[in-house]
Amino acid sequence: MPAFLLAGVGGGILWAVLIYTFGFTGATTLAVPVAIGSIMGYAGKVRLRYKFVLALMAVGAAIGILAGGGFVGGFCAAIVSTCALIPVFAGVLVGWILRKQLAKSKFSHRDYLRSLLLQFWCVIFPVTAAVIEGRHPASLPIVVTTSELINTPLDQAWHGIQFFEDVRRPTPWLLYLSPQLRPMYTIGHSEKVGDLKTCVYQRGKLIKQITEVIPGKRLAFRVIEQDHIETDGATLLDGSFDLEAVDETHTRVTLTTRYVPLLNPRFAYHWAEALAIHTLHGHVLAGMKDTAEGNKQ
Repeated sequence: MPAFLLAGVGGGILWAVLIYTFGFTGATTLAVPVAIGSIMGYAGKVRLRYKFVLALMAVGAAIGILAGGGFVGGFCAAIVSTCALIPVFAGVLVGWILRKQLAKSKFSHRDYLRSLLLQFWCVIFPVTAAVIEGRHPASLPIVVTTSELINTPLDQAWHGIQFFEDVRRPTPWLLYLSPQLRPMYTIGHSEKVGDLKTCVYQRGKLIKQITEVIPGKRLAFRVIEQDHIETDGATLLDGSFDLEAVDETHTRVTLTTRYVPLLNPRFAYHWAEALAIHTLHGHVLAGMKDTAEGNKQ
């Protein structure tokens, strides 16, 4: 129990401090789970296989602290948990091996050495890694596009355009993981250049300004205010609806989102961001298709 509390509570506090100071970096994504696993591997007085189970529970407790402090939402917590699996298992092995090797030592002060090594590895290691890595510079914008074929003429498809906050379909379960992504209502218009659309969510809002309107072809917008909507994960820039007549009765709609990612390292997060955005796009396009084709969900 002391080892579990140290790993779960101590690891959660360390995680929160490093994220607050440096943002999401390689140190916060990889080094902290290694430290949590090392504590359980070293100090947990159970068999090795149970150390792995307790380490996973400690990671869950630490992420609970992050969620309670508003550092992660449900979706981000799931991503961080997934990314932590291999590092935390590696940490358990490191701690277990360290304990085995020191137990064989004939050094008379090996208990003090154990304490110093544990503190160095579990606290100084992730902190030092975070300081060396520092905050990542702003990444280049990323563009994500999703297309859908709508079984209506071009004009009818154009009048079906709607934002995520206007869709009346049930919200996909993936987006329900984050309360920040649960829309409440919208205010404003989106018919002409300069129009403002305020989209209010359970825990924040977005304000979008229409930047381009080509009837029957393109509607573009930019995000001019992003208030508590995934502000730790991405800076939303702009987006567009592009329509193309396939034939007299079919229209292809392409929805585009452009954003600056804030989560690092990129290999750990880009796949999840793409999954979330494509899910959101699919939800919007499905709602647009329902409206254009006269279906009600």
